[in-house]
Amino acid sequence: MKQFTQILLLAIAFIFTSCFEKEPKDKIEEVTMYVSHQTDIYYDLFDSGRTHPMEGMIMKEEGWADWECHSFQTIEGFEYIKGHKYTLLVEKTTLANPPMDASSVKYKLISIVEQRLVGNR
Repeated sequence: MKQFTQILLLAIAFIFTSCFEKEPKDKIEEVTMYVSHQTDIYYDLFDSGRTHPMEGMIMKEEGWADWECHSFQTIEGFEYIKGHKYTLLVEKTTLANPPMDASSVKYKLISIVEQRLVGNR
């Protein structure tokens, strides 16, 4: 009987602790972002036939090897001006449970560290 009681208590403790497991949390960090003075073409995630090209800004995070083209609305609070090169401080949120039809990363402008006009525009 004593062994049965111990097993029962252990099972109850396991059930209660598993119910209180913490939900995964979003990861929030400040990162430096570079935005090129040039633009490029990208395609929407659902444009598998690549029939609707869209113009976007070319950007990369500090530490990234390659530049990527993204929508002009990728960084919340940031207004891109063609011909300008930027260094930005942004809040990067990596979503623990991202929507199936959207990016798992969100960017929000903290400040423009540097903005420079490049070329004859």
